[in-house]
Amino acid sequence: MAGHTPALMFQGTGSNAGKSLMAAAFCRILADEGVRVAPFKAQNMSLNSWVTADGGEMGRAQVLQALAARTEATVDMNPLLLKPTGDQGSQVILNGRPLASLQARQYYDRKASLIHEVHGAYDRLASGFDAVVLEGAGSPGEVNLKKHDLVNMPMARHAGAPVILVGDIDRGGVYASFVGHVEVMDRWERDLLAGFLVNKFRGDATLLDDAHDYMLEKTGKPVVGVMPWVRDHRLPEEDGVDFEERYGRLPDTGDPEAGATIIIGVVELPHISNSTDLDAFLGEEDVRLVRIDSLEKLRRTRPRAIIIPGTRNVIADMEFIRRQGILDELTSMAAAGKILLVGICGGFQMLGTSLSDPSGLEAAAGSKAAGMGLLEMDTVLEKEKTLTQTTSTWAADGSAVIGYEIHHGRSAYRENELFGDPDLGCRRENVWGTYLHGIFDNDGVRQAFLAELGRTSGSGSTSMMKTVDQAIDDFADVFRRSVDVEFLKKTMGL
Repeated sequence: MAGHTPALMFQGTGSNAGKSLMAAAFCRILADEGVRVAPFKAQNMSLNSWVTADGGEMGRAQVLQALAARTEATVDMNPLLLKPTGDQGSQVILNGRPLASLQARQYYDRKASLIHEVHGAYDRLASGFDAVVLEGAGSPGEVNLKKHDLVNMPMARHAGAPVILVGDIDRGGVYASFVGHVEVMDRWERDLLAGFLVNKFRGDATLLDDAHDYMLEKTGKPVVGVMPWVRDHRLPEEDGVDFEERYGRLPDTGDPEAGATIIIGVVELPHISNSTDLDAFLGEEDVRLVRIDSLEKLRRTRPRAIIIPGTRNVIADMEFIRRQGILDELTSMAAAGKILLVGICGGFQMLGTSLSDPSGLEAAAGSKAAGMGLLEMDTVLEKEKTLTQTTSTWAADGSAVIGYEIHHGRSAYRENELFGDPDLGCRRENVWGTYLHGIFDNDGVRQAFLAELGRTSGSGSTSMMKTVDQAIDDFADVFRRSVDVEFLKKTMGL
């Protein structure tokens, strides 16, 4: 047990209960009080990942939490990352590097060695900080998974971390879920549970007082706070939330005659990855993102630009949108110059002439597919994975372009270099592609992209980094007003 460093863990009654953002808010509060704090999540399942400065891959949620903690993200903060490749299998990233593609039972069979690696990562991390804020995964009450669990209560025990159980009251049944979780916990797990946190409440929190008295009497554990529903917190949600949920609140249609509105279509892929590449547009008040999930939607919304995002299975996703008729329509629209078409990572690969997966990294071994043929480019998926942060200079105005690459593909292209740098991608007229995730987080690139779509100068891009940092501050302020922070600090030993 690594109990020498004060620690606290947020667990949830289920996925998307809000534990990721609770952890981020608490990290910011501690950092603002001068505590050297780090986030930690033993195991993440997500297709939204990040590359660290030393070339390691980790989940984006812990990157956000590290930003909240005002510290650099490292793979020790998320030693295990599972990237689903289908309904039952995942690529396993261990300590920032690909380990293997495993089915669920194969993964469970390696539990002993994985626990050793996870504990080692936590101990290294904890030794360098004053405090650690941990996050669980899914729910600690899944009795069918408890014997395989290495991220919830077993991790809390190793870290000596009291646990706050977070529940989403907007879904209903939150207090029954709290009580049910306590009922299925072993004695040692109940001893680690310090209290409950109600999330996403709409209304007067004093109306819940009777329920909180009941919880204390029934379980002996207090409700330590009620977080209100924060509709537009401008922060990415929990990793497990899919594309439709994350962007479902966005309008699906727009008035094409409204001159101030720029409509950007985003192709919805079954295996979409790094959808956070789109977050930079959420702060642009005159921009609408529209999910393109059907041929009818593509034709009806008449977007000025289409973005094909990353994917964990490029050949399968290409065939999926081909069957829907979206692929042929996009090809026709782009060839006729009707849209600006952009591909990022897997979306970039789709724009080329051919795709092949000889080793079966994403699809069946030997799989091949024709690309859209809009760029003179051939892509082969190779076993060696590219994991790197990239910094370049945009030739248009000399500003920096910063992002990160995560891909197995090796693409040979014969087009104009994107931003004057062949490592960033290529462009032919109104079609361009890049391997660079986070490309639109660069304010200069995003502003130039929107200007090309017709935005008039001075209509207002703001700094992406400033926007995210301010959003963390704002959310932490709500947390500070709504949750007994002093109780949390005392409980963890600060």
